[in-house]
Amino acid sequence: MLKNTLFMLASNALRLLTGVVLLLLLARFWGAETFGKFMYPFTLAGLAVILVDYGFNLQVVRDIGKDPGHVHYITCKALTIKLYLTIGMIFLGGIIFLTFPLLGEYRLTFCLLWIANVFNSFGVLFNLTLRGLELFGKEVVITFYSNVITFILIGILVWLGYGPVGIAVGFVLAKAFFMAISWHQYSFVVAENKFNCSKWSVVISSLRQGFPFAIHVALGTLYFQVDTIIIEHFLGAKSVGIYQSALRVMIAGLIMTDVISNVYLPRMAKSIYETERLVTLGTCMTRYCLCIGVIGLMVMSSGGDWIVDVLYGGGEYRHVATLFPLFGVVLLLRYLGASYGIILTASNHQTVRMVAVSLSFIVSISLNIWLIPKMGLVGALFASIITHIFLTIVYILFTWKQTGSWLIDFRSIILLCIALTALYLFKFLSPIFTLIVTVVFVVLVGITKADWNQLLKLPIKSLPTAETR
Repeated sequence: MLKNTLFMLASNALRLLTGVVLLLLLARFWGAETFGKFMYPFTLAGLAVILVDYGFNLQVVRDIGKDPGHVHYITCKALTIKLYLTIGMIFLGGIIFLTFPLLGEYRLTFCLLWIANVFNSFGVLFNLTLRGLELFGKEVVITFYSNVITFILIGILVWLGYGPVGIAVGFVLAKAFFMAISWHQYSFVVAENKFNCSKWSVVISSLRQGFPFAIHVALGTLYFQVDTIIIEHFLGAKSVGIYQSALRVMIAGLIMTDVISNVYLPRMAKSIYETERLVTLGTCMTRYCLCIGVIGLMVMSSGGDWIVDVLYGGGEYRHVATLFPLFGVVLLLRYLGASYGIILTASNHQTVRMVAVSLSFIVSISLNIWLIPKMGLVGALFASIITHIFLTIVYILFTWKQTGSWLIDFRSIILLCIALTALYLFKFLSPIFTLIVTVVFVVLVGITKADWNQLLKLPIKSLPTAETR
């Protein structure tokens, strides 16, 4: 478990080169206005490729975790569906490209970034196969080479003075390289690597079975990104640049949700008929996530000015520091809800996640349209906080109904109390002192003796349980 976690952490840390660090450098080099003109089509392109993704990031890992003996069949089936969906999106995209009013002056940049996202989507599929087989080390190798090449290529283009269109071309080339090396590694690992196109009946059946995954991922991405579209409409490109520059920092803070989720999902999928073990895994995951979420909240609440100075050099980005505490609350809520969502996916209750996220999307878009014109960027964050609270409550209630457990032990309750206490103490004590004390208490409370044994590579007989003290 620990070894896989470290591999996933390394893989996600490397992705930060392009997903966060590179974009932060663009923000600093270009300024808020030009950065906003890039991030708006960047966001739209990410939303437009959701149909091609079709929720495979959850579905493939779960299916291979359940049945690793049919890994090539599962991969080919997903690959066939993605090919059909890509062809459909190309025809639909032609219409959108010419007529969609939200694109405006961003049409060419959007088109190039969409192509880059399609290449990335196919590359990710082959990595998901490795992830489902728990070959996390192989994925780290792919991630290292692809992200280093991307970082160097885009860095050179920025240094040469290229704008959003030129950088978009760079992303197309980089993601094509990522897709190629992902396929090469997959071919090396899987002996039976000849592509077998699935029958049309299998495709239709798989599309129907995967629909809850696709809708969940699509609406989950929409409710997390729709605020950017509404901000551009009401406040303009510069506000998009400021908002996205803060959002990228929070995304960096969410690195461990993906790490922990991908480590626990295959194991939970194997334990869906063992309720006691499922609850044990879920409770431990909740506690681990809260440890990271509380620390993330404290860092964003106490270090806003310092983060802005280091990453953006202050200036027109100074307003970003005032947004970080609210982004920290969103970060904590996402960590809190992670384990409940993974349990619902692993135990074949993806439809519940689909319905929950559908309702959250309605809440999100309604609140954003209402609050952004009234409160600006702060309104977008209040809308995000309320939406995440709503979604987390729904997840917790459905998980309790299924397992009979809240997945929160005594230590997790203390961790939440530590977060509330620390936020209150910020008013009276030095932020840095409060942060240090909070981290110490989080480590003492959140990490058990069994956890330390794992970290120190001492022999233990089983995974840490919710009752371990």
